[in-house]
Amino acid sequence: MPQNLFEAACQMPALRQLYIKWSGITSLLPLAALPRLTHLHLGSSPSAAPLTVFEQLPHLQALSLENIRAAADLSFVQTLPGLRSPAIAGDGNRIKHLPLKSLAPLVALRKLEELSLSVVRLEDPSLAVLSRLPRLHTLWLSNQFLYTEVARLAGLRPDIACDRFAAVSEPVSGIGCKHCGQGGRMVMLCGKGQPWACNVCHPERISKHHVRFEAIREAAAAEAAAQA
Repeated sequence: MPQNLFEAACQMPALRQLYIKWSGITSLLPLAALPRLTHLHLGSSPSAAPLTVFEQLPHLQALSLENIRAAADLSFVQTLPGLRSPAIAGDGNRIKHLPLKSLAPLVALRKLEELSLSVVRLEDPSLAVLSRLPRLHTLWLSNQFLYTEVARLAGLRPDIACDRFAAVSEPVSGIGCKHCGQGGRMVMLCGKGQPWACNVCHPERISKHHVRFEAIREAAAAEAAAQA
């Protein structure tokens, strides 16, 4: 979508949902004319800015930003107290990670219920801030976070449903083991930089990772119980 078509779409003040798969948008200022907007998806719009325009969307509940460089600084969410379902992603096609400075600004979102973080890289690797979001119940994470941080969060907030709250994934079909040549045996170990492993050829590697993950999770759970 070119900038002029985007500006035309923003001339419908009653619009409540806007989905843009990809665009050449550079200025998001026309969004200020959509005060009733509740759901917004901006896909692959690298130069889109400024994100501070979202503060003029008082009813915004769901916001998805994909491959937008300005989203590396999440401070813009602090002016969106009604946001319930944000999704932040880098460039999934080229596997180009968005370098997020910190997740700390998310603490301002007291109504946040769902969160998706994919194809991103954290300069501050801590995920503990997510444990302070009282309504968060569903979390989607790509496997680009330290397993120590994921395990700790799993212990602090066992009530959150997250696809990464397991030390080892289920066997993945379609990926063969380079050692035994068999398919359907490869599992993904939780955590950035962790290798794939065959549950037949590498049982010790898988077991050790599971033990480390569970130890961190249990320690965090005990910490949370002591503070309750």
